Amino acid sequence: MLPLLMFMGFACGDGKSSQDDSTKDKPQGQNQTVVKYPGYKIINEYPHDSTLFTQGLFIRKGMMYESGGMRGQSRLVRYIPGQPIAQTHQMPDYIFSEGICEVGDKIYMITYTAGKCFVFNKKTFELEKEFNYMGEGWGIEYHDGKIYMTDGSSVIKIIDPETFVIEKTINVSMNGNKVEYLNELEFADGFLYANLWRRADIVKIDVTTGNIVAAYNLAELYDRVSYNPAIDVLNGIAYDESEKVFFLTGKLWPKLFKVKLGD
Repeated sequence: MLPLLMFMGFACGDGKSSQDDSTKDKPQGQNQTVVKYPGYKIINEYPHDSTLFTQGLFIRKGMMYESGGMRGQSRLVRYIPGQPIAQTHQMPDYIFSEGICEVGDKIYMITYTAGKCFVFNKKTFELEKEFNYMGEGWGIEYHDGKIYMTDGSSVIKIIDPETFVIEKTINVSMNGNKVEYLNELEFADGFLYANLWRRADIVKIDVTTGNIVAAYNLAELYDRVSYNPAIDVLNGIAYDESEKVFFLTGKLWPKLFKVKLGD
């Protein structure tokens, strides 16, 4: 496993971002929080389509929904973990798909640089409408009537799902330092979990303050797929509320992992 000090050094405001990198910037009125490192347990692993450049992932009633990126390869798929893909919607060649989330009987899919959010019928995958937005799209999640969206910075945007208008933002920090490269998102038991791009880490965020309250280093998962030289970064968090477990994978990974994250 990578040392936790590596996580601290790389994740907290060292990288290039669309946000102001000034070290004078501090999160808005947030108190520092003691960060926990609870660890995790791998429960099971399943085969995963290694042609999927995983961007978004969620599971409902045993069915996994996933978005794969890259222009010419972007698509929305559905499958039962461990079984072949049961349904696919191929995106136009100019689209680089990013995160997805469930909003009622719809699936929202954002895009990397096209500035579009596509809304699909969850059952048929039929495209029903589109929204336009400014900037990049990375991760997206729906919770308590609002959409939460990342753009690769340390900021999470809170959006009205009916209009796709930004209502406010959350500045995410760890030990008083902003944490950038927030990517794929997933709510679980009132907390927001996020992948960090180019890191083997997932962080647990208190959205009322923006403080990271726990961090998980998943480098062991890389070891389990390292035989495949084509794999890219860890990305994709799906929470199964019925079992209180997470499903995790990565871009072009041949495996999907069922994991219990510590409290």
